[in-house]
Amino acid sequence: MDCDAAYLNRRRIVGTRVIVAAPVYVEVSVRAKVQSYPGKNISQVQQQIIQSLNQFFHPLFGGSDGKGWVFGRDVYRSEVLQVIDETPGSDRVLSLELLADGKPQCGNICLGSLGLVAAGQHDITVV
Repeated sequence: MDCDAAYLNRRRIVGTRVIVAAPVYVEVSVRAKVQSYPGKNISQVQQQIIQSLNQFFHPLFGGSDGKGWVFGRDVYRSEVLQVIDETPGSDRVLSLELLADGKPQCGNICLGSLGLVAAGQHDITVV
């Protein structure tokens, strides 16, 4: 038993069991084609979208409320669409694909109970 588990074990309520486990990180990447508003700098819009996605997928400071990702909370396409749509200069999302650990997903990304997201490499095309 490591020192964290031993520390908790001495403080647990009698009859309970303490299990200490590390998170299972799932690298989430976004592949998207985005229409920008006319006259916007395409490269700047692309970088802002990537920055917004990296912030959203940050395990400690990300999530929908900016207070960190909740263990086991799935990644919803609708929330990713919202992050991109709310990025300045982004007019609309033309296509979107989510990847979990480099593998394309057809819908939301389901995490296990110990799952925690980490931002991967995003492939954003702005037109």
